[in-house]
Amino acid sequence: MSSLPILDLRDAYLFVVAGALIVHLIYMKSEVQPSSYFPTLVLLIATPFLCSSFLIAHFASATTAYLAGFAMFYASLLTSIACYRLSAWHPLAKYLGPVLAKLSKFWILYMIWKGKQLDVVTGLHKKYGTHVRLGPNELSIADADLLPALLAPDMPRGPMWDGRRNPDAEPNLIATRSREDHARKRVAWTHAFSTASVREYQPAIARRAGQLAEELEKRALAGETVDLVNWMICFAFDFMGDMAVIAWQMHIPWATRLLLKIPFATEAVVKFRNFTIQCAKQRQEKGSSAKDLFYHLIGEGKEDDSKMTQAQLNELVVSGELAIVAGSDTTSTTLSGVFFYLLTHPECYDRLRKEVDTVFPPGEGEPFDGARLAEMKYLNAVINETLRIQPAVPTAIQRSPEKGAGGKWIGKDYIPEGRAPEKGTGGKWIGKDYIPEGTAVNIPPYVLHHNPKYFSPAPDSFMPERWLQNSNSEKMLSNNEKVAHYYPAFIPFSAGHANCAGKNLAMAEMRVYFSPMPDSFMPERWLNSEKTLGSEKVVHYYPAFIPFSAGHANCAGKNLAMAEMRVVTALLMQKFDIRFAPGYDPAR
Repeated sequence: MSSLPILDLRDAYLFVVAGALIVHLIYMKSEVQPSSYFPTLVLLIATPFLCSSFLIAHFASATTAYLAGFAMFYASLLTSIACYRLSAWHPLAKYLGPVLAKLSKFWILYMIWKGKQLDVVTGLHKKYGTHVRLGPNELSIADADLLPALLAPDMPRGPMWDGRRNPDAEPNLIATRSREDHARKRVAWTHAFSTASVREYQPAIARRAGQLAEELEKRALAGETVDLVNWMICFAFDFMGDMAVIAWQMHIPWATRLLLKIPFATEAVVKFRNFTIQCAKQRQEKGSSAKDLFYHLIGEGKEDDSKMTQAQLNELVVSGELAIVAGSDTTSTTLSGVFFYLLTHPECYDRLRKEVDTVFPPGEGEPFDGARLAEMKYLNAVINETLRIQPAVPTAIQRSPEKGAGGKWIGKDYIPEGRAPEKGTGGKWIGKDYIPEGTAVNIPPYVLHHNPKYFSPAPDSFMPERWLQNSNSEKMLSNNEKVAHYYPAFIPFSAGHANCAGKNLAMAEMRVYFSPMPDSFMPERWLNSEKTLGSEKVVHYYPAFIPFSAGHANCAGKNLAMAEMRVVTALLMQKFDIRFAPGYDPAR
C-alpha cells in the first residue's frame, strides 16, 4: 500500500507555503472567479488539503494536522497577496492611495456601509490629486480633460458591471461589457430615447404627472403632511412601468453570482423577473395604440410582424427590468433633490415660480408642452444644478482597457520613444499614465462636479445661475469675480458611447414636475456671464459635468429623464405652494 513520503516538519510546512504561493500565481495569471465552483474548490480547498497531508506524521491526530496546514496555507496566501499588492512590482504601484484600499476592496465597502463614500473619495482626491488608487486593481481618475480618452470606445465598461447581471440571463444594456454586443443593443435604445421619440411619450408623462398632482391635491385639501420623496418614487416607477411594461455588489461583482445560487436570497429577484415577464407577454399580445418604449424594443411597426422568439423575449425582459429600475430610481432621486434645494433656497423657489407662471400663465393650461419646457432657462438651470450637486449615480461610471486590444497613448507627446505598445499586451495610455489591462477605472461625477477648478465660486453651493452663462470659458464679472463653469466636467448621465440613453425622458419628467419651491443653492451660476456673484471669479467648465455619464456607453435614457423632470417640476410649481413640514430641520 503506497503512502505519502514523510518530510520533516520544516519541509512539510514549506510544502504548504509553496502550495499557497502557486495558488496566488494562478489567480494572478488567470481569471478565476470565486463564484466559479470547481476552480475555487480545487484551488482553495483541495490544494491546502493535499499540502496539509504531509503534516499528519508530525501531529497526534489528522484533524490537528489539517487545521495547522490550512492555517499555514491561508496565512501564507494572504501574506503573499498583501505583499504583492503593496510592492513596487504591482502594475498600479505608482498610484497613491490609502494602504488599506490597496490591500482590499473591503475598505471601501466599509466606507459605503458607514455612508461616507462620497466624502472619503472626495477627500482622497484633494489629498492625492486627480489619480487615486481605490482598490487592489482599481483607480479613481477625476480629470475632466481625460474624459474623452477614459470614455472612448476602446474603454468598455469595467468589472463592476458583472455584479449587475444575472449569470443565468442575458445581460441588459448597462451590464453588457462587450463593445460589439453593447453597440447592437444600443441601437433600439437610442431610437427609443431620441428627441423625436420622447415627444411621443409626452402624453404618458402628462397623464402620470397629472395623476400625481391629483393625489397630492387631495392630501393638501385634507391638511395632510405629504412625504414628497415617496410620491416621487411612485410617480417615476409607475411611469417607467407604463413605458417598459443595489450598490455594494458593484464593488465585489463575483458576490452577485454567488448569492444568486442561494435560493432564499433570490426570492425577491425571482418575483420581480416573473412580474416583468408577465408584463412583456401582455404587452406583446395586446399591442399598444401609442408608441412606448416597448414599441421600439419589440420592433413594432416593421413589415416583419412575426412572433418573438424565446431569446428575444428574454432580452426584452431584462430590458424591461433595466427601464423600470434605472429609469425610476434615478429620476425620483433627482426630483427629490430639486425640491429639497428649492425649499431651502426661497429666492430660487420664487424665481422659478415666476418663470413657470410667465411661460404657463395660471388658467391657461397645465405645463405639458415639452418644447416650451425645454426652453425654460431657469427651470433647466435648477435641474442641472441639482444634477451637479447630487448626481443620481455619483460614483458608478467605470471603464476598463479592452482586453487583448493593445495599449494606446493619448497625444503624440506621451509616446515613449515614439513606439506604440505591442498588440495583445493590453492596457492604455491616459495622458502621461499607463493603465494596465484589466484595471478598473472609476470616473467620479461627484468629485468632478464639486471641484472648484471646474465650477466656482462655491462649488458645494446650490447656485442655478451658474448655468445661465453663454459658454464654457472662465469669465471675469464686473466686480472682478472669477466664474468657472467647465461643461465637459458635467456628466450626470454619464458620457461617451455608453452614456445614459434615457436622459431626455428623465429631463422631460422633471420639467413637468416643478413649480413654486423655495443657502448655498445657487442656480444663478448657470445664467449669463453678466450676473454678479459677490467678489469671486466664476468658473463653469461644462466638460466636467457628467450627470448622465459620457462617451460611447453613456446613459441611453438621458433625453427621457430630462423630459420627465421638466414636466413634473413645472407642474408642481404651478399647482402648489410647497413648504417643509412644521418642525422639519433640513440641516440635520
